[in-house]
Amino acid sequence: AERCRAMPKIALVAPAGDSRLLDGQAQPAAAVDLLLRMISMGQPHNALPLTGAFCAAVAARIDGTLVAEALAARPAEATLRLGHPSGVLEVDATVERGDPWIARAATAFRTARILMSGSVMVSTAPENQR
Repeated sequence: AERCRAMPKIALVAPAGDSRLLDGQAQPAAAVDLLLRMISMGQPHNALPLTGAFCAAVAARIDGTLVAEALAARPAEATLRLGHPSGVLEVDATVERGDPWIARAATAFRTARILMSGSVMVSTAPENQR
């Protein structure tokens, strides 16, 4: 981590609350479901890296995570509105409950064009090899 400023990925998560945007405008708690601040390349990010936003969307769908606990009053199927220093980013995720949980998709709603497309395969070692 000392040689790679992009790592580790650090996020601060809090339940919805009133906050102030970088431009000085007030952002009321009612406009967001969760407050999220991230460190990127050793500096506070001005908005939200999509990597962190997607992780928050997935975590919101997994029982017992800090994100899910911060969203206790939010319906599970609703789009997640993340409050960040520059405004609000809407995200969503499709997650299958199980052992292990499986994240099938994560979506960000911010422009009318495709920003990226891809797949990730995650493999875990069998219990006897941990």
